[in-house]
Amino acid sequence: MLAAAAASNMLRSFPNIHIGLMVGIGGGVPGSGGNRGADIRLGDVIVGELVLQYDLGKTGHDGRFERTHGFGQPPDDILTAVKKLCANHELTPSRIPEILSDMMERHPSMKDCYARPVSVADHLFDAAYDHGKVGSSGTDDDDDDDDDACGCCGSSGLVDRPTRSTDHPMIHYERIASGNQVIKHGATRDRLAGELGAICFDMEAAGLVDASFPCLVIRGISDYAKNGLWQEYAAGTAASYVKELLLSIVPADQACDSRRREKIWRPFFEHLRQMMLRFLQDLFFDEIKERRGRIPAAFHRTFEWIYHTPAEPD
Repeated sequence: MLAAAAASNMLRSFPNIHIGLMVGIGGGVPGSGGNRGADIRLGDVIVGELVLQYDLGKTGHDGRFERTHGFGQPPDDILTAVKKLCANHELTPSRIPEILSDMMERHPSMKDCYARPVSVADHLFDAAYDHGKVGSSGTDDDDDDDDDACGCCGSSGLVDRPTRSTDHPMIHYERIASGNQVIKHGATRDRLAGELGAICFDMEAAGLVDASFPCLVIRGISDYAKNGLWQEYAAGTAASYVKELLLSIVPADQACDSRRREKIWRPFFEHLRQMMLRFLQDLFFDEIKERRGRIPAAFHRTFEWIYHTPAEPD
């Protein structure tokens, strides 16, 4: 609901928006999900052809959780632009490295954060490997950053992967799974990915999917099961893809733009209105009219003692 409210306020402040993009980082599912041979590496970009809300559902009489998918599919106009760019990349390489390099050349202070990490290897551990991270206090460290999550792990659990011919990020057009929990467990990650056919997890897109907000979700892979060392670089690759995508879109004439915005956003605002009505209905109770009738009579006496000086004792 917070995501939907933020989106609706944004559209009221900027009424000429007709393309919704949700850009950020996500967790990758290497060699799993819908494409069992997917070669996912840190820094790769996932373009969400479909977003699935994996924790939306109900618990049946037998105690089992039954998933009722919330689906989020980008508008046709954006999908057309995505497919066109994908076709172009079959002939010429992506401009992501060029765009990143240009950004750091124009803003040298960003290089330390957004350049590809050279001191941190892209290690993938077997999903069943127990990292057993223990903090200095001897207790499990659940800090969100997990900056040294694999610093104490041995090499026995590492997955042997072929070396890529280039360090440039690859672009994958696949499903993204979204929910309200952080996934730090490799086996759980792979199980959910297999059920959903997804190769990426995030936590933010689910709110917009639930609100039927029409947008394209793009994620840079920053980890495989919660590690924060590649976050800035992954955010940079995702943002660079978006810039390349936007540069490939030819602006339409103003009249056509107006009709397109109406077509895209009207269903979203109608869905939001229905949500508000349901919330108001949930607040209703049988004695609501009687309760309302008593409020005016009591209101003028409420806190009136504040405005009177108490009488001095004799």
